Amino acid sequence: MPPSAGGAPPASSLCGRPLHPAKPAWLAALDDTSPDVRITIAETLAHLGEAGRALPVLENALRTGNVFVRLGALNAALRLGPVARPLLSAIREAKIDAPDQKDTADYVARMVEYLPGRRGG
Repeated sequence: MPPSAGGAPPASSLCGRPLHPAKPAWLAALDDTSPDVRITIAETLAHLGEAGRALPVLENALRTGNVFVRLGALNAALRLGPVARPLLSAIREAKIDAPDQKDTADYVARMVEYLPGRRGG
């Protein structure tokens, strides 16, 4: 496969091999019991053009009661760039009150304020 701009292999390949053989396993991992796995796989799939399947997973993570899961989803949305634009509503609603995790909850609140501007919303 020809390299993309900058000489790196295109996102659809790894070491010159297509990634499609792994796609069924990654799609299945969107239902993993670990939110960290779901977020990581969703971000990966969104980068590979599967945003339609990946973004609902991130949206659910943005609405969970766990401040760390929300933070992981916010960070994934930040890395996704414009692909995450459909998540703007969920991002705006992702603030969380977690007195036992005040520092993390405060960081989530800052991310909620920051991300919409970065996503064009």
